[in-house]
Amino acid sequence: MAFSPPRQIAGYHVLRQLGQGGMSRVFLGYDVTTYTPVAIKILAEHLADSGTCLQRFHRESRLCRILNHPNLIRGFESGYDREARRHYLVLEYIDGTPVHTLLRTQGRFPVGFAVHLAIQLTDALHYLHEHNYVHRDIKPENIMITLNGQAKLGDFGLAKRISETSDLTMPHQGVGTPQYMPYEQWQNSALVDGRSDLFALGATLFHLLTGEVPFSGTTPSEILREKTCSLPPRIRDRDRNLPAEVDVIVARAISPCIRQRYQSAREFRDDLVKTGLADSDNCPGRAAAADWPPGGDQCPTAFAGFSA
Repeated sequence: MAFSPPRQIAGYHVLRQLGQGGMSRVFLGYDVTTYTPVAIKILAEHLADSGTCLQRFHRESRLCRILNHPNLIRGFESGYDREARRHYLVLEYIDGTPVHTLLRTQGRFPVGFAVHLAIQLTDALHYLHEHNYVHRDIKPENIMITLNGQAKLGDFGLAKRISETSDLTMPHQGVGTPQYMPYEQWQNSALVDGRSDLFALGATLFHLLTGEVPFSGTTPSEILREKTCSLPPRIRDRDRNLPAEVDVIVARAISPCIRQRYQSAREFRDDLVKTGLADSDNCPGRAAAADWPPGGDQCPTAFAGFSA
């Protein structure tokens, strides 16, 4: 489906595309009043009449404006520009690189930095869960790393209040990303809680440490079969040189039994800190900065969005 961005939206100049997904695309924008770059997420025009897509876009817009944490991507404003005929969301500009890009181009992360990153993400999830929200789509595509090694979690399109009984999914329908989400989210994504996010973070940490997803089926049904018919993989099965204490942490995080997992983000964080392995040096994002984003020198070295 063709997607022609407007040259201007809500008073912001639209410069160039930075990323895209199934529902929307993210553009580098420029705030002419403050002389600062912003990221502008624009809903695909052909989805503007889809009630579910539009509700998810507005829910994300609302959440990223009301939630305020250093490890969450902030939103500034959102709405519908009648002249451009587009639904938009203006986000903070992140000077860094998406985690999934680094995994693809540089391979797995140094252990110390992977633990450092995971600690920051447990902080973000603690904040989110304390405010009674569950993210439901923790994965490398939705995590940015700034040039100074700070983690930024984004994309709240699937987030919901933990106590919310209504949802944008049908009963027994799962939403999320199969390689990272737990079995119960697959069964019914409306019934998940914070422990489901911690499973997804554990699966993401597995990917960071080994360079491979923990559940490697090629179809959703194959991945589901892996999660229900076999024991969860161990990172030391992929690499015996990985620390045993981190192996235990990841195994607990991705346990198929909810009661055997971490029950809170703080508990997960405490075990990561106790390893003493966290190291903010050797940030993979610094090495990638000179080459990102592709497409010329019309904007600074950064990717301002996340899974669109």
